Amino acid sequence: YDVLLLCISVMMLGKLVFFFFNDTATTEIYTLSLHDALPIWKKFYLSGSTVIEYFYALYMQDDLKTFLPFIFIIIIILLILSFRNIAGVLLPLSAIIISLILTMAFLYVCGFSLNNVTAIIPPIMLAIAVADSIHLVEENIYRNSISPSNRQNNVKLTVQHLAVPCFFTSFTTMAGFLSLTVSRVPPVRELGIAVTGGVVVAFIVTFTFLPALIKQFNLLCSTDGYRLMRDNCHKRSEERRVGKECRSRWSPYH
Repeated sequence: YDVLLLCISVMMLGKLVFFFFNDTATTEIYTLSLHDALPIWKKFYLSGSTVIEYFYALYMQDDLKTFLPFIFIIIIILLILSFRNIAGVLLPLSAIIISLILTMAFLYVCGFSLNNVTAIIPPIMLAIAVADSIHLVEENIYRNSISPSNRQNNVKLTVQHLAVPCFFTSFTTMAGFLSLTVSRVPPVRELGIAVTGGVVVAFIVTFTFLPALIKQFNLLCSTDGYRLMRDNCHKRSEERRVGKECRSRWSPYH
């Protein structure tokens, strides 16, 4: 009945009509109903803060569908170039995906919605999760390259060596995002709470799930690619050092 009255008012007033709504569900219902009920040549416009938030959320979701796969592709390429090892690529990716899923689930459990502010949570969590997992994988590969016969114990040594430094980096990140919870803007406050929970999840996943996978399935055993990359880095570093000494020796200012 309300939609019928709106349609009659549109037909009477002309082509350009504005409707103001203050409820998200009402906005969606009226938008779909007016599109179906009005003639194609009749234009109508919805306005109001709730309408803006509603369509912002839709646009942000479309942007995430476009940019998240692109970000994942970049991360995969960087992991391949860094480790040259299938397990070295899959382990950080698994930590990233699990952390992202649990963070978005935490956002839903808290009763928050995806808006124009909380839409940046996935890129933030990708950066945080990939940092911790890369530290763990790189340290474990390095220890395996030095002591290949002691791989099982290398996982334990890696966790012991990195747990405290990574905890403090995660703690400072949590403190920074917790400061957003004092904001009077609800979306900013929701962002701080959700990312804080995501940082906790990423740390737990990195130092429980990944070491368990490495130890259970004896992953990261092949270190040839890493050893070759390390030798090349040492070789280039030595070449730069020798070149610098030669330039310094023949410099007119020496």
